[in-house]
Amino acid sequence: MVAHTEIEIAELHQLLENPACPALLVDVRSADEYRQRHLPSAFNLPLEQLPRRLETLPRERPLILYSNRGQRSADACSLLHAAGFRDICHLRGGIEAWCSSGLKVA
Repeated sequence: MVAHTEIEIAELHQLLENPACPALLVDVRSADEYRQRHLPSAFNLPLEQLPRRLETLPRERPLILYSNRGQRSADACSLLHAAGFRDICHLRGGIEAWCSSGLKVA
């Protein structure tokens, strides 16, 4: 198992505030979970669909993944790393930690 970089909530919040941020924010939860709430600017690519949709992800941009608490996003990072993606990380604590910090969701 590959250890993956985790991004802290404050660091991600700061990145997302920068309109020039090149990172792509990917929500790997289910479509239903995404509809209930998600981080602003995130797009949904459920973990179970990831293996057959790798070609939809840009390899030239940093990818920041998140899930509810971080387990699925860590699994997604492992899958992406095995597929040759290198600039990937996931949000420590997931959307639950984001919301607990009082930050807005869409």
